[in-house]
Amino acid sequence: MLRRYDKKLALVFDWGGGTLDLTLCRPVGNMVVQIMNDGTDEVGGDVFDETLMNHLVHRAAEAKGLERGVETQPGAKARLMDRCERAKIDLSSRSNVSIYVGSFFRGTADEDFDYSLNQSEFEQIVAPLLDKGFKRIERILDGAGYAREQVALCLATGGMSNMPAVKRRLHEWFGPERVQIPDGTATLIAEGAAWIASDQVGLQLAKNVELVLARNSYLPLIKAGTMMPKEGAVQSETYHLYCTDPRDGLAKFQICAPKRAGAAVLPSDPRSHLENVTVRVDAKARAFQERLELDIRIDDNLILEAHARSLNQRDHDRREIHNLEFGLRFPSAEPAAGSDGAPGIGAPPENGNEGLGALSVRANVANRADLALVPGEFLYQYDAPYFDVRRNPPEYQVLEKLYYQPCSLCGRASNDPACNCSNLLPEEHGGVRPEGRQGPR
Repeated sequence: MLRRYDKKLALVFDWGGGTLDLTLCRPVGNMVVQIMNDGTDEVGGDVFDETLMNHLVHRAAEAKGLERGVETQPGAKARLMDRCERAKIDLSSRSNVSIYVGSFFRGTADEDFDYSLNQSEFEQIVAPLLDKGFKRIERILDGAGYAREQVALCLATGGMSNMPAVKRRLHEWFGPERVQIPDGTATLIAEGAAWIASDQVGLQLAKNVELVLARNSYLPLIKAGTMMPKEGAVQSETYHLYCTDPRDGLAKFQICAPKRAGAAVLPSDPRSHLENVTVRVDAKARAFQERLELDIRIDDNLILEAHARSLNQRDHDRREIHNLEFGLRFPSAEPAAGSDGAPGIGAPPENGNEGLGALSVRANVANRADLALVPGEFLYQYDAPYFDVRRNPPEYQVLEKLYYQPCSLCGRASNDPACNCSNLLPEEHGGVRPEGRQGPR
C-alpha cells in the first residue's frame, strides 16, 4: 500500500458524531506527511440528529393540528433525540423506519409521537447539512491548490460515512475506485490512535520553520523531521542575530515555511508566511551594532512561540504560531525506492503568478557580520571607502547606493517625480531645451 500510494495525494475524511475532520496528506516513503487540515463542528452527526428531530416535531404537530409552540413532556425531547439517532443509523441499511415516543406532547388528546420516516425524506431534510459538509472538501482542496482528480485515495471514516447519501456523493466526486470506506469506520480513528500509542510513534515536523535573513536567504530554525515534544516536554533554541539596517527603528523577523515538505529545500522554492515579529532598535546605530536574540519554543500542545529581543533597546515581542504541519513515521516500513523526502513533496502546483503585485517587507536581520548584507545606500552613509572601485564592491550594493542617492540640487530622492532638476540643466550638461528639442543651440 505504501508503494502504491507513495507521493500520491490522500484525503482522510472523518465524519463523526461531533465533528467533520479533513486531512490532506501524502505518504512519502515510510512517513505520511500532512499537507493541510480542516474541520468543523457545524455538521457533526449530533447536528443531523437535532435537525431531524426539530423537523419531525413540526411535521407531527402539523399532522395532529397542534400549534407550532405546543409544549412537550419533561425529558420527551431527549428520548426523541435518541430515537432520531437510531433512525439515522438504521436508514443506512433500511429504506423505512418508525419513530415512536410515548407521552410526548403535553395537554393534548393524543400525546404520543409516532412517525414513519423513509430514506428519501431523511436525505431531503438533511440535504443542506450534506452540502455544507462537502463544501469543506472543496475548501481544503482549493486552499492547497489541488483538484478532485488529483486525489488518489479518499479514506472515509466516522459513523456518518455509512450514510448512503454520503457514499454516493463521495463516489460522484472521486469515483468508486478511489474511495475506501473500511469496516468499522466508527472506531477506525480510535484504533489508529491505539496503534500509534502502542508503537510509541511521535509526530515529526513536516516542513522547515525558517527565518528570512537579509538578502532573502533562509535560516532553518527547526528542521523538517524534528521530533515534536511529548507530554510535559518543551523544545527550545536561541539564535543570536544582528540588525543590518536599523534606520526605521525596527528589526523585522519574518518566520516562514517552505511549501514543499522535507528538509532538503532550495532557496528558490516558494514559502508560506507564518508570522512577523518586530522589536525596536536604535535608528541611529550602524549596521551590526544592534544585537538581537530570537528564542524559538515548541510545547507539548505543538504551538510554536517566537520571542525576539533587542539587547540595546531592551524591547521584546512574542508571537504564537498554531498552524505547523506534521508527519507520522510508520515504525516498521521501509522507504520506497526514490522516496528520500526530496524537495517537491507536498507542494501545490505552481501557477507562475503567485505574489505578483504584492508588497513585501525587506528582512533586516542577519546571523553573521557581513557588510554584503547591508543595503548599499545605508552603508555608504558611514563607510564610503567601501565603494571604492578598487575594492570591487558588489554590483547590487553599488546600484542601491546610486538609486537612492539624493539629487545634488534639490536634495530629493533620485526617483522622486517632484525632482525636475535634470530639465533645468544647461543643454551641454545633458539638460532638455524648453521646447523639448535636444541638440546644439
